[in-house]
Amino acid sequence: MSGRTLFILAALLFTACAPAGNNIVSLMVKTGESSIDYRQGYLDGCGSGRAAKGDANHIHFKDLTRYNGAYRQGWDDAFALCGQP
Repeated sequence: MSGRTLFILAALLFTACAPAGNNIVSLMVKTGESSIDYRQGYLDGCGSGRAAKGDANHIHFKDLTRYNGAYRQGWDDAFALCGQP
């Protein structure tokens, strides 16, 4: 089984309880992006979005040394989705 297939299967398991449209798998399909940088940016951006809307279980984090390309796209996509009221 390829690494990409394994990642998608794992992501499906971890996002099964997430609100519709608020998960990395739907964004990966929509954007065609599946790089490590995109995934890490997504995770950081989603936590930051949740912190921005007042969720005390998350903190704002953006790796400025990686904030370009795929990491930036993943961070921005997730922040927009996870930070929605």
